[in-house]
Amino acid sequence: MAYPSKNRWVDYTILGLSVFLIFCLLFESYIALPNWVAWLGRFHPLVLHFPIVLLLIAIFLGLTGKKVPELLLVVGVVSALVTANLGFFLGKETLVKGDLLFWHQWLGGGVALIAALWYAMATINLDKTVFTKGIQVVLLLLIGFAGHYGGMVTHGEDFLALPI
Repeated sequence: MAYPSKNRWVDYTILGLSVFLIFCLLFESYIALPNWVAWLGRFHPLVLHFPIVLLLIAIFLGLTGKKVPELLLVVGVVSALVTANLGFFLGKETLVKGDLLFWHQWLGGGVALIAALWYAMATINLDKTVFTKGIQVVLLLLIGFAGHYGGMVTHGEDFLALPI
């Protein structure tokens, strides 16, 4: 799955979105968003399932020893970074902040950034290592936990509780 980087603009897009996300997460308390940027965050629930499915397919292919198509990984990573940034915007607009939102933001950001690391490793021929399998397993776990916390943020902590 080595991708000699033919499209530098893809690399720069992934790098730029990653740096922007890291900045937003680290300096969240100092950031005030214009209304139109906060409004963009409302697209987070609309787009979030797309990168989840793409990354899960890529992880499945990678863990089963099959070649992960470059386009699948690129679109999965870029859409995950866009989704995480939109989620940050939405979180800034939310009036009630708490542990659930905190963990969801950091786990979701972790998904996007670790997916970007996977892409970077694939572009420099380090994708055949056991480290790549580790990244895929970590991504799988992070997607599950980020989704769980996101569901609790959206639907409440007891949404999946048994009706006893």
